[in-house]
Amino acid sequence: MLDSLRQPWSKFWLFCLLIYIAAQSCVRIVLSLIAGFDDPSLLSMLAAAIPLGLVNDAAMAVLLSLPFAAGLYLFPALWRRPLWTKAAHGLFFVLLMVLVFDQVAAVIFWNEFDSRFNAIAVNYLIFPREVIGTISETFDMRILIPVPVVALLIHATVFRHLNNALTAPALDNSVVQSAVVAVTMALLAGLTVWAGPFSPGGSREVTEIAANGMERLLTAAITNNQGYAGLYLSMDDTQALSRARSAVAQDNTQFITPNASRSLMRHVTPSQPEKNSTSSWVWKSRLAASMSIQPTTLAVL
Repeated sequence: MLDSLRQPWSKFWLFCLLIYIAAQSCVRIVLSLIAGFDDPSLLSMLAAAIPLGLVNDAAMAVLLSLPFAAGLYLFPALWRRPLWTKAAHGLFFVLLMVLVFDQVAAVIFWNEFDSRFNAIAVNYLIFPREVIGTISETFDMRILIPVPVVALLIHATVFRHLNNALTAPALDNSVVQSAVVAVTMALLAGLTVWAGPFSPGGSREVTEIAANGMERLLTAAITNNQGYAGLYLSMDDTQALSRARSAVAQDNTQFITPNASRSLMRHVTPSQPEKNSTSSWVWKSRLAASMSIQPTTLAVL
């Protein structure tokens, strides 16, 4: 198995996993500092969220990179062609830009919503023109200038490893073993994502920071679910029900259901006898005239 991990494809894949995990960890540390500054009581849990977040990041790194690793394994002859080699380098640079931009956007999104990417971020992707216009009016877009620069530096760091992976010889038995290892890692990663995110708990902010941002975005896009617990100010159910009942209570009302029930149904006793309004009598008179009958007769009817 160690021989399979020494293959060019495996080495490059491992480098990609490390790059992704390192980027996510940097953002997690920044978010932890922001949350810890706002609420120092969370510092101990935030410290535990950082190593637990590595598990969530590693699982997502494997799942996101698996299609590209499979392409290296299955089409080695294709990547040795000059045109496709350049295309692979271009694709890798674009993916690096997306990765770096994702980290910057995660910090900005947290500063605005105190949350990882959620359904709001999905709507941002659905309406890019309106969102980009609003963001450009709110933020200084020069903050994105470092994105391609950082992506270019990362690309230069792993340039040799990517070239070795693209120009490696055709598949042999050791590479087949690498494919088996990759599939096994993918299964383990899928189970980890399904069971996660792993977090020390105790606070919504801590759980969000321990989670993987890309996993949160994909989950929101696929399921359209949004967890509101802790996102807005809330109170105990008993206290909320008591406050709601006191808000609608009146001297002439009596609640029909017990105090502990989740109901505001009540019986209202009229404070004075019912009276016929003048507008009602005018309407009756006009209706009687149109029917050629006496208003008094209509009133009796």
